Amino acid sequence: MCPVCFKKIDIRKSNEISDAHIIPKAAGGNRKTFLCKKCNSDFGSKQDKWFGEFIRLIESKKNIVQTQIKADSFFLCNKNVRGRFEYSPESGMEVLIHKDRNPPEINDYVLHQFQKERNKTFGFSLPILAKERMISVGYLTAAYLFWFDTFGYSWVLQSYLDQIREQILSPDKMIINNLYVLKNETIEDKCWIGVIQFAGHLALAAGFSGYMIIIPPIHCQDLYMKIDELITTSIDRTVNLAGFYPIYFKNRHFYDVPVCLMFDNKIMFAPDAMAAGKLETMTIYFSTSDPVAKFSYPINNKQFQKLSKNPESEKKRIKLRGKIATKYFDI
Repeated sequence: MCPVCFKKIDIRKSNEISDAHIIPKAAGGNRKTFLCKKCNSDFGSKQDKWFGEFIRLIESKKNIVQTQIKADSFFLCNKNVRGRFEYSPESGMEVLIHKDRNPPEINDYVLHQFQKERNKTFGFSLPILAKERMISVGYLTAAYLFWFDTFGYSWVLQSYLDQIREQILSPDKMIINNLYVLKNETIEDKCWIGVIQFAGHLALAAGFSGYMIIIPPIHCQDLYMKIDELITTSIDRTVNLAGFYPIYFKNRHFYDVPVCLMFDNKIMFAPDAMAAGKLETMTIYFSTSDPVAKFSYPINNKQFQKLSKNPESEKKRIKLRGKIATKYFDI
């Protein structure tokens, strides 16, 4: 099943499944997951195109004028001219005029101006400057896929993520109004996922090349509704390391049972079946005081009584959908 559009694919039809780079390959990404072919193709021509170019500029530390995606025309000597331009610190601005794509009078006028004047008026537009929203959706897409690549369908099978999936599938539409990409100057890893804490709230996050995007946790599904006030009053679009808790695994994990993630005493994500109390799952637990993830398993009352004598065992009380339930875990 495609993790974004939920298209069911027969396992024998592997040609309908494609490898998908979480960060576009053109921007140096090498971590891959999978999508149906249509989703992968659509993302590549829309949000991934601009997200990848943004990442490429950041990683290469180049001037925005050095973007590879440029308009196919520019203004030279006050005329709109078809062609390309390149910029480098060494040689400055260089222009290439496509004579066969311009009217003869434009070519003649530009040539005359070059012969007449030493200094020329040059103007151009950069399409990437108008694609801030598409870049944000690219970050959201990469974040969603990174969480999926780490936790599998336990991540996908949460209905509260439907709004995020809808935004990813329709990047041109304003489905999530307050979609913030925040600068993060303290985390050096090129790609990461984790939990952030700000203004009394916990949220899921994913970061790529010095910037991060927030995803609401299951216990605060309306976080996007509140984020305007929280961002401006607490972190001013820059995330403080003191409130950030990364999730690191030595190897990529493939779980043969559903899992949920708990930070301190808050469930951060859980598949719908667990949140509804229909399924007991393995829990990955970590906290502000202990960043090392623990793998916890449900046990019955008899086992709990026995294990409660062990000082290394813990019992956690969690709250799901307004109801308090005691879960006994062998940690």
